[in-house]
Amino acid sequence: VVDDLHQDHPVIAIEGCRAFRFASILSYEIPANNISFTASAFITLEEWHVEKKTKAIKCYKSQELRRKSLGREPANLARIKALAQVRGSQIRVDYAEAFDIVRWIIK
Repeated sequence: VVDDLHQDHPVIAIEGCRAFRFASILSYEIPANNISFTASAFITLEEWHVEKKTKAIKCYKSQELRRKSLGREPANLARIKALAQVRGSQIRVDYAEAFDIVRWIIK
């Protein structure tokens, strides 16, 4: 996502688009960082997908410690599930993840 408040994310997004200029590219939603985001693609999820994602995020202790050192609360896993429920409600399923289509190539 080029429109992102985290200083590293726009740089990586631009370089990713440059490196994968002949591939489809979807941008992921990070509500706390995104300046703008258009939910233009959705992937349906089951509850076990959401549970697996939250378990995976718990593995990143470095992110949790870094957030605490900056005076921020650790990643709120309930928010991850809530966002999946909101995105799911937009397409009439229990859970989903939304993406912004940067480039879509159909061959």
